[in-house]
Amino acid sequence: MLLKKTTEEVHPLDPLSPSEISSVAEVLRATFPANQVIFRVITLAEPPKALLVPYLSAERANLPRPVVPRKAFCQYYLDDRQQFRQLEIDLATKELSAREALPGKHSYTDAEEGVRAEAACLADLKVQDAIKQLDLPEKCRCCGGAVDVCTGWAGGYVAAHHYGKIEILLPRSSVWSACVRDVMNERNAD
Repeated sequence: MLLKKTTEEVHPLDPLSPSEISSVAEVLRATFPANQVIFRVITLAEPPKALLVPYLSAERANLPRPVVPRKAFCQYYLDDRQQFRQLEIDLATKELSAREALPGKHSYTDAEEGVRAEAACLADLKVQDAIKQLDLPEKCRCCGGAVDVCTGWAGGYVAAHHYGKIEILLPRSSVWSACVRDVMNERNAD
């Protein structure tokens, strides 16, 4: 059986609980009642070191611990994904702080945006031309010879191989990794 922690028992570095996340969402929606709030991330805003060190020292010494305010960090869009912003919310007082507009910046990619990015990449004539220039063998191509797999996800790569001025990144996608591996094996066999 899981015991529910009281507010006083919550460690300053504990992740936000579902109820804390819901509370942050409610506060933000109430702050912008005329707007659609598109949440990108709601997570713990780690406390400043100046507040955390005395808490951890007291905890280690088994002494009464000072109160460290818990804050949530929130990134969000208003309405049309053009107004990207972030702020912090004190979970006890519901006070907003560190409000900042982030013009020219974009949030993490979600599934919907990833699918749209993949479609946009494959529809772009420059991308189509670049794919043709790779001269991929037919066995590596999908759906009748047309490349229709594109990973629009950020998140690194497995390996990089340099061919002159072209750097091929092997994404974590197993389809692309297998495809590029086949191409490299064929070229290395020659």
